[in-house]
Amino acid sequence: MAKARLYAIHFAELARRGELIGDRDMQIGVTAQVLDYDLATLNTDEFRRVRGLRLVDVTAYSSV
Repeated sequence: MAKARLYAIHFAELARRGELIGDRDMQIGVTAQVLDYDLATLNTDEFRRVRGLRLVDVTAYSSV
């Protein structure tokens, strides 16, 4: 239930700001927050929009 509520809160905030992210990205971000995890990603631009989400930029470790 906590994930669904947090998803709705973030969705409403991002929609109000006109900065929606993909549904699956939102699920990933909300799950990381609920579990109190940092999120390691190459996609920091998208996830940075989710307030309170702790990100680890792994660009330096990628060969992409």
